[in-house]
Amino acid sequence: MDGLGTGAEPHNRRFGQTQSTGATLSEHRNGLGFAIVKRHRKSGLVLLGFAAVFFIGTSVASLWTSTPQEAKAKTIDQLITGSITPPVQKGPSGLPLPRFVSLKSDRINVRAGPGQDYPVSWIFNRAGMPVEIIAEFENWRRIRDAEGAEGWIYHSLLSGRRTGVITPWESDDKAYPMLSSQAQGRIVANLKPNIVVNINHCDSQWCEIAARGYEGYVPQKDIWGVYPGEVVDN
Repeated sequence: MDGLGTGAEPHNRRFGQTQSTGATLSEHRNGLGFAIVKRHRKSGLVLLGFAAVFFIGTSVASLWTSTPQEAKAKTIDQLITGSITPPVQKGPSGLPLPRFVSLKSDRINVRAGPGQDYPVSWIFNRAGMPVEIIAEFENWRRIRDAEGAEGWIYHSLLSGRRTGVITPWESDDKAYPMLSSQAQGRIVANLKPNIVVNINHCDSQWCEIAARGYEGYVPQKDIWGVYPGEVVDN
């Protein structure tokens, strides 16, 4: 499983801390509406479309094969909202592709390609954030985050511990109840979109989660970080 090593690459800045008020759990957000604990994009750098040029004619060219732009965008939207379950295959590591993992460190560079010679596209500044591994090349993992952005991370900076993000596709004016039991339980806390939670168990319909000292259940469809119908025992 990814994440057997430790350490991280240098970073250039750290975002603010998260906050909660009462039993409503939320994340600080920046002026653009993104949860600022998630990542910092370096200005002037283009994501994987530019990096793909370096892979034409190499052994990893197949990793960059894409559909037409509109179809690709639609597929990414469906994956982000959890409306489809991607087909599963085995990667070179012998582990399933795709699969969800989480970030091991607070400071992780996401690169444009699988190696330290590639430029840093952005920096994650939050340990425990879920990401989806969608490709493997040697010790590097191509990941997708909850906003659909893709890049490469060294394998030892990833953990097999399962976490999730509550409805990152929704606006902040909504809240989702964490229940004491499935379906008819009392409300333990209200979860705002983009809050990061630890996943303890999912039975394909409901997930038992923990966040900031609270534990309870939410519908599996409201979590990015677990596939529709997937059973998880963390």
